Order: sequence, then structure tokens, then C-alpha cells
Amino acid sequence: MTRRSCVAGQLPSTFTQLHKTQVARFSLCVGTWHYIHILQLLANHPLDNIEAIIVQYLLRGELDAAVMTPSARQLSHGNIPSFSDNASPLNLPATSVRPTDLAQLDRPLSGVPHEKWTGS
Repeated sequence: MTRRSCVAGQLPSTFTQLHKTQVARFSLCVGTWHYIHILQLLANHPLDNIEAIIVQYLLRGELDAAVMTPSARQLSHGNIPSFSDNASPLNLPATSVRPTDLAQLDRPLSGVPHEKWTGS
């Protein structure tokens, strides 16, 4: 695989499109903040990988740098991220919550006499 590099000050037009879209969506300050985080990925990842991720996320309308960053890391480790609409960029563990025992709601609060609780 050949690594494409860019001449100082010249990035592919995809980067310009990303920045303009981020500024339009978020604001000048916030959009530029997200764009800078994407540019920082170039320090550790090939330009082609970052450009491919930008293209995919622009098509999806996902412009958040925090969403794009894990995909760059996956590509650098040889894992090809899924860009389908239902794909989650983060591998979060499933969380389960025990259902509430509704019988507990019938008991009076501790420290409150039963008569005051029931009104008798």
C-alpha cells in the first residue's frame, strides 16, 4: 500500500468540504474545533484512510470528530469499520437493569409510622 502525502498547505478537497459542512452545521468555532481534531488524526494515520472516513461520514451526515476518530483507529489496526446506517462507531458493552419490584412501593418509608403513611 502506498502512502499518499500532501504538499504543505494542500489537502484533498474532501477536507475543505468537511470543514465547510461542520461550520454550517455547528458554528464557526465549534465546526473548526471538530475539523482540527480530524486534522490531528493525520499525525498518526495515513491521509488516504482519513479521507476515506471523511467521505463515508459526510455521506451519512455524521460530522462529530468524536464519532469519526474510532473509525480511524480501527483502520490503522487493519479492521475495516462498517459504515452502514445502523452501525455504531463505538463498541459499548450491553447494560442490563433489574426490573423494579413493585411490591416494594407498597411498604411505608422507614422512620414514618404506618398510621401516618396510610392515613389511618
